[in-house]
Amino acid sequence: MAGGRAGKRRPDQRNALPDGPMAQRFQGEHVHAVLVVRHGTLVFEQYFSGSDEAWGRPIGNIAFGPEVRHDERSATKSIIALLLGIAIDHGLIKGIDEPLLSFFPEYADLRTPEKERITLGHLVTMSAGLEWHELDIPYTSAANSEIRMELSGDPYRFVLEQPVGAAGGNLELQFGGNRAGRSGGEKGGRQAGRRLCARSAV
Repeated sequence: MAGGRAGKRRPDQRNALPDGPMAQRFQGEHVHAVLVVRHGTLVFEQYFSGSDEAWGRPIGNIAFGPEVRHDERSATKSIIALLLGIAIDHGLIKGIDEPLLSFFPEYADLRTPEKERITLGHLVTMSAGLEWHELDIPYTSAANSEIRMELSGDPYRFVLEQPVGAAGGNLELQFGGNRAGRSGGEKGGRQAGRRLCARSAV
């Protein structure tokens, strides 16, 4: 997390009640930050110190704060799933059964019958069935799928060109490619977000 904010800021809320019961509740729980938004206003914001890592490598104890960059990793998938739900609720995306590749007409050359069956629902449940080697190969190895994706220059294409290891819905695995791929969910979420912002501005 780096400076992102949701809603208006109440003048006295930043680092509010550092010794209060809410802050004490999270001390020592490996929680880096707690932000509470109520009715569009940020009413509580508290940061903690704790151990962190980057690509599986410990980087020591970090004093987290609003300007400290944070490796969000799989938390991104939850955020994208929420955005996807909002987009569906607003009618901007039909539903989770929408084919993933329908959001990527520019990658028509990657279409196969197996990949045509992969849906947004498969992505948000990490069951797309694409072959992925993230936890079985160290992050220090150039063969790690996550590292290869980050270095590819086109993470969307890299994810979508991976071979299908199992039919969509039949294989659940830790799939960092869902963060790029975040894929269709992110792309659909961005489109939905722009339309939602445009509507709210009218």
